[in-house]
Amino acid sequence: MPTLTSEQLKRFFLLHLLDHGDLDNTETGQSSVEELLSVLGFAHSDDSPERCLFLLDLFSHVKEYETQTGRTVCQALLPVYRSAPAVWSMDFSERKGSLSCDDQFQLALWGALPVGSEWDAQLASSLLQALDYTITLSGWLPTVTCKAVGAVLGQSAPGEKLNVSLTPDSISFQGAALLFKQVKECHKLKVNEMSTAKLARLAKSTTCRRPMVVEELTLVLSRSIPKEGVQCRVLSGLALLLRVWTVRVLNLIDCPIQGFLLTTLLCHHGPLTIRLSKETLQQLAVVVYEAQDEELTQCFLEKLGRDLSNCTLDWDVLHYLLKTTTQPITINLRRSRIRDQYIPYLLPLLKNVHFQRTSPQFERTALREIHEQRAGHLVNSLVKSSDDWIDLNNLVLKHDDCEALRFALHYSDGVKLNLLLTIIPKEEMESILTLLHRVSELRVDRKLLLELLHTCAGLWRGVAPALLTLLHHKLDLSCSSAMDLFGQEKETVLSLSSGDCKVIAAAIQEADGDTELILHDCHVEDAGLEELFHVLHRIHMSSFGKPLLLQLLHLIFVEDCDRSVRLASLLSRALEKKVDLSQSPLDSRACSTLALVLEHSEGLSELDLSDCHLTDTHLDVLLPHLHKVQVLNLCNNEITDKGAVKLNLYMIGNSFTETVWLSKNMITEFDILLSDNRYKLWPAHVEPGWHDQRVTSLGSTSVTNDTSKKKTLIEEFDPDKTITDKITYRFQCGTRGRFQCRATGLVFGMRGAGIVEYSVVHWDRDILANTSYEPAGPLFQLRSPEGHMYQLHLPHCEVKVSAAENLLVAHICRKNREFLIPKVTHSHVIVSISGLSNYGKARKKQSNSNRIQGQVLLFLEPEATPEEQRLWVFLLPRDMPPDEVENQHKEFTFIKTSSSCMLTPTAKYSVTSDLRQGFLVQPKKYTLHIAHCTYQHATFEVFLNRSITELNMNILETKLKTRKRWCRRVILNTPRADNAAKVKRFTEQQWIKNLCEILGQLSKYEKKKLKAMMRNKEQKPITKSALEGRKSPEELAELMVETWGMHDSIKATQEFMERLPRNDVPVTSLLQPFL
Repeated sequence: MPTLTSEQLKRFFLLHLLDHGDLDNTETGQSSVEELLSVLGFAHSDDSPERCLFLLDLFSHVKEYETQTGRTVCQALLPVYRSAPAVWSMDFSERKGSLSCDDQFQLALWGALPVGSEWDAQLASSLLQALDYTITLSGWLPTVTCKAVGAVLGQSAPGEKLNVSLTPDSISFQGAALLFKQVKECHKLKVNEMSTAKLARLAKSTTCRRPMVVEELTLVLSRSIPKEGVQCRVLSGLALLLRVWTVRVLNLIDCPIQGFLLTTLLCHHGPLTIRLSKETLQQLAVVVYEAQDEELTQCFLEKLGRDLSNCTLDWDVLHYLLKTTTQPITINLRRSRIRDQYIPYLLPLLKNVHFQRTSPQFERTALREIHEQRAGHLVNSLVKSSDDWIDLNNLVLKHDDCEALRFALHYSDGVKLNLLLTIIPKEEMESILTLLHRVSELRVDRKLLLELLHTCAGLWRGVAPALLTLLHHKLDLSCSSAMDLFGQEKETVLSLSSGDCKVIAAAIQEADGDTELILHDCHVEDAGLEELFHVLHRIHMSSFGKPLLLQLLHLIFVEDCDRSVRLASLLSRALEKKVDLSQSPLDSRACSTLALVLEHSEGLSELDLSDCHLTDTHLDVLLPHLHKVQVLNLCNNEITDKGAVKLNLYMIGNSFTETVWLSKNMITEFDILLSDNRYKLWPAHVEPGWHDQRVTSLGSTSVTNDTSKKKTLIEEFDPDKTITDKITYRFQCGTRGRFQCRATGLVFGMRGAGIVEYSVVHWDRDILANTSYEPAGPLFQLRSPEGHMYQLHLPHCEVKVSAAENLLVAHICRKNREFLIPKVTHSHVIVSISGLSNYGKARKKQSNSNRIQGQVLLFLEPEATPEEQRLWVFLLPRDMPPDEVENQHKEFTFIKTSSSCMLTPTAKYSVTSDLRQGFLVQPKKYTLHIAHCTYQHATFEVFLNRSITELNMNILETKLKTRKRWCRRVILNTPRADNAAKVKRFTEQQWIKNLCEILGQLSKYEKKKLKAMMRNKEQKPITKSALEGRKSPEELAELMVETWGMHDSIKATQEFMERLPRNDVPVTSLLQPFL
């Protein structure tokens, strides 16, 4: 294999995938990728910087390919990226271009950055440039993250257009202060209600107040219909910010705020433009109209930039505003409700109006009214209000309308006239053409243009040149000039006769200069094209259409060689620098004429000959002149290796040609082509300039295959449990990674395969006796014989990031303790560990009244008394494992229901239901205190009649006011004693026996399909090599239980049988007892 550059390797890599890899099959695609990596020398160099950079750039190429084609390539590359190092180092100062990434990547990036004196202006500028000066902060924002971002922003150079999106779920006051501590200017800042509240608090603070200039401040709300109280609080916060900050534009377009609440912002002193949604602007305009206050009206118009084009205004509101203002107001006539009877009242106020969009019907009615009044002075006001346009498009004009138009043109000078799709009587055209010297710009469709050209032919010399001057020397007869208001083509093809071409040629001949002729989507007779040959030297063909261009090439090729050369020379001058003949079959006659055109051409920037049925013979005719083409597209033709060799010989020493597309030909030998960067061997539409790609995309992978599943970074598992007086959890992992326990919420970071045993143990209060700390969660005892655990995530229940940042992790070993400062996320606190013993969360002793995420657990005592049953209600923080509570109260029946709720320590709680009788709660009210003890006591006990089987139950919180914190329908499904006695305990050997019989029921095809499911199982898949040696049902059953354990193998078997499908009695009867 020849020595290739890094760029050539990436192109060769992707080409191999496209041509040989089965990208719809992950397993086949993976084998193709691994084979090719081995060829490229990257198979065993996981940690090499070259491999990392190669994969980084390749990912950008593949993502671009997926976007352009819709195919799925990333699935085949995922195994390769998973084998790469967990941490990649990148020098932003050495790497050009921008780093496009999603919110999660940015949060991970800020968490990895150093904070403090290590930052300097050059490093900060490099990072901001890599992020395109756009920073997105969302979710939970710990103070350390805000400090890192603030350090970067503080070193930014003046004048850099910073765009910051600050839409957190939770951020502390200290974090908000650190974020903008050194920022003086911000181009765009997006905030939500959470960040607005914190920033408003900063504005009120005398010590943390920081003036800042914000070009555009955008507010977004998390709810589509926020409560009025929320709207008031947000607007109050914005008003505080506006007093301290200098905000040029306040963008409230995406905020569903009621209009009457915005009157406080209208009174803000200082230059401010407010942008509102259509509904809010409409409501506010009505409020201002009803107030009839001149000062409020002026403030309203000034803050809105006098732009009311986004809303629909009734005539009464519009008339009031126009009478009150002294400067023009922008309105959209197509949205405002102005009937014909109101137009006479509007005409005197036209000096106060600027129409963003006018209505042709309005213009016609206004012109008629002005003509009837003979009010020539109003013509100038009407034209100025419409940006000097008279718009009569898509109308059928009568004699009276043409008289009004002529009257307006007589009193105008430099007016612009729009007559697209307008029908004008033929007898009126001559009189309108004589007034074209009053018009500065004209818009007509192709049919009207032809009629005007025919009319010009019968008039005196000078009318046609005036018409062409108004059309900017462009005769556009394509279908794009014949579209209606909705962009739909009336007629796709326009047939031009020789008479039409004759008047076109006469106008071009009479014109002052060259004319651009657009005949796209036109059918022209050969005789008509012959008429155009006479003015070919005065034509520029910007869009002539492929069929017409091919027709011209055939007409030019005649026996008279001198005539062919002369016409080819004229055609080469008339053609633009870009020639597109794609999907147009070229015969030898057309190729010969094209060669003549290229011979007399000064050079083309692009020549597209893709899908033209070109063979090596046709290529031989063109080769001597292809050196004049900068970008050449020869895709989808019949060029062989022989033609490619000849093409390469002509390209040697040719410095003008930059790119040659050659995909989808009959070429098999790529070695010569790969050595030249100019050759592109994949489809041209896939890569618009990948050779100088400067954007690296590191975001969430977009997978087009609906059956593919997103792989999470943390793998969940169900632990094995040993239950005695306490629960001991056990987990065994077969590889490195991060694993989350579903029972406790703990996350373990493992360097390699190993076993972890853990349990909840009693907090020894003496350990914390002489400190200012108290327990803030369960205490876990951890053991791992291999010692491969390097990181521990402890779940927390805090809602606010400021409360979570007060948490520490207590590491207790025998009688010794240390406090670790953790990294905080929205759900866990994270610490790096080196030794295993006891770990638990702690906080400073203080009155904690912040809301927390809690849970409600219900346990039923069926026979509390002969007539009553008792329901034990536990209000607990979310980080208490439910299994622990269930094991402590296993004499009662656990009632399964959705348990999540919000709890507030020190608040009072009570329990209510929809039952009128047979319902007694004690205590009636309880002040919640969170005690992190090993043994959990019930908060409430509810006595119910034994006849009650279900109820609607509510838990109410009373602090400043009463709120429902938990509301559920509870089903009291108590198992009968005789049913309980029938519950059987099965051993692993009994399960293996039944599993063997289930596997014996399967056909050969079903067994093959079953093994494929085992290989593709999301968690702990069985390798192909392990399955090859297990052919009998007994060997396969033992392998399943050995790999997944008894519990997981039962679940897997149930899933496999449903997917085969085998839900018949012989299978279900063997499986059902174990479910």
